[in-house]
Amino acid sequence: MLVAFAILAMSLTVLYRIFSGGLSNISIAQRHMGALMLVQDLLEGTDLNWRELEGVERGESVGGYRWNRSVTPYERSDASGRTQEGGLYQIKVRVSWSLLGRQRELNMSSLRLDPLKPPSVK
Repeated sequence: MLVAFAILAMSLTVLYRIFSGGLSNISIAQRHMGALMLVQDLLEGTDLNWRELEGVERGESVGGYRWNRSVTPYERSDASGRTQEGGLYQIKVRVSWSLLGRQRELNMSSLRLDPLKPPSVK
């Protein structure tokens, strides 16, 4: 009887660990999805004038996500090495959060057209 009880206790412990590990993985996935949605919101904004947003902006979002977004004119070089500017902005977004005692971070960047000054095509 005592052996059966010990086996039952060990089985319940294993089941508890499996179940709690599954819940932990769900929590991690949900937090990553929340960060990804925030990054998408910060990167998008096709109706925004990037020229007005130029610089660095920081904030905190619901759920404890901290973010910063930098918007800078994007300079590119042509075949001869000359720098061409105008028409493009580089948007970099970093979102960080804490989960299960660890700091996590998601970084993304994108290029956006300036609707007021499209790039010159040669």
